[in-house]
Amino acid sequence: MYAEVLRVEYFIVPPHIIENSQASGRPVGSAIDFMENVIAPEMNVTIEWSQSGSGIPRQLKMLKNGEIDAGIIFAKNEARSKFLNYPESSFYDCRPVLDVTKNHPLKQVDDIEDLLDYQVGYSSEAFKSPFMRDERIKWDYVYSRNWITQSLKKLLLKRLDTMYVVEAPPILYAARENHVEDDIRLIFLPEPKTEIYTVFSKKSSSDLAQRYDKAFIKVGGRSRYYTMLQEYIDVNSL
Repeated sequence: MYAEVLRVEYFIVPPHIIENSQASGRPVGSAIDFMENVIAPEMNVTIEWSQSGSGIPRQLKMLKNGEIDAGIIFAKNEARSKFLNYPESSFYDCRPVLDVTKNHPLKQVDDIEDLLDYQVGYSSEAFKSPFMRDERIKWDYVYSRNWITQSLKKLLLKRLDTMYVVEAPPILYAARENHVEDDIRLIFLPEPKTEIYTVFSKKSSSDLAQRYDKAFIKVGGRSRYYTMLQEYIDVNSL
């Protein structure tokens, strides 16, 4: 245990962060393992996880007010940079995808017109990347925390044409957990990749981002994270 404690909040996004059914409440997953067991020792800090995860708006408010020191998975934008310190190093990048059954006629998406004949499954009121904000898209919303698994089952039962996910790992993880990896196919959308960071409140120690960068480089950087992610999904599919 290190004397300096880092208060860290999270939200559930498998396989990076997976809800833990055990009494301890400590989350599990590749990002949790990476932060607690790889990065934290090199930063000489002890991680204090919140008792339960929360949504992104609440986390941002807590970071802005200095109620927590760090958030595990965040994209970068100008508004957030006003109250967050970002390290130079992103540990992961992602790109939105569609999930279809293996023999579905849709092979690739070059234009939004390619999607307009299909019903697209997604979580209600969740973030949509710019390409998927066209009002003509026929959405099939699922009102559940477990929406990925529910939509995946509908897809395989042919009650859904395709499903949209803002990054591939959650659907790859759900497919593995449900033993249907060989029954689906991913179609990456024509959008740029988004870099993902662990972020630090500007009201916490000002050197945390720099210390994170130093630790990140020492442990092998992004390749080390992808090695840990490989324990949950096939990273060659990304």
